[in-house]
Amino acid sequence: MDAVTRAPGRPRGAQTKPPAERAAELVEAAIAAIRRCGPNASMTDIATEAGITKAVLYDHFSGRDGLRRAVVERYGMDLNGRLGAGLGTQRTPREVLRASVATLVRLVEEDPDLFRFVTQGNASLLTDAAPVFATLIGDTLRRAGKDAEPSEIYAVAALGAVFTATDHWAANPAIPRPDFVDRLCALLWTGLGGVGLDIDEPVDLTSTSAVLDAAMGHHRDHR
Repeated sequence: MDAVTRAPGRPRGAQTKPPAERAAELVEAAIAAIRRCGPNASMTDIATEAGITKAVLYDHFSGRDGLRRAVVERYGMDLNGRLGAGLGTQRTPREVLRASVATLVRLVEEDPDLFRFVTQGNASLLTDAAPVFATLIGDTLRRAGKDAEPSEIYAVAALGAVFTATDHWAANPAIPRPDFVDRLCALLWTGLGGVGLDIDEPVDLTSTSAVLDAAMGHHRDHR
């Protein structure tokens, strides 16, 4: 009998790693399984990729929803890092929109199945991304003397359109990525510009950067 009691289904030696480190390894295994099997990869697929039993996955994540949440957070870290890299420069709202959409579309093009996984279910990327863009929209509207109360609605509507259109384009890339980004942004700007974001001055991205930093710090704390 082992000196340390293992949970049923836990492979020998697994208990020697800190839970956060073990969970991070399992998230990486989940991502590998999603890339191999597609966005509907099962818990069995993921357990096989990790070389463990499903009992270990449930032990760490309390089921598929918990695992999805962890993968969404891992994806969000990558996306936030890429978005944050472009927030240090002064840009108009329209330029910020295009830079943000272009960043997301490139990420989806690189990893379409993983994007589909993190945009499914209750624990989704939209839930994490909406506050960042709502902050940006709200700050910009207030600066322009406009009504900022519907900022969250605008953010969710815009992101929903971007996610849906980009998913469709990734599956059917009939036009080059830069052209797709240009056309999608033109459509989005018709709506966002119409609610008061059509200003030509650079926006203050301090609050948005703070939200991104907080989100990334939250994800690091849960790794």
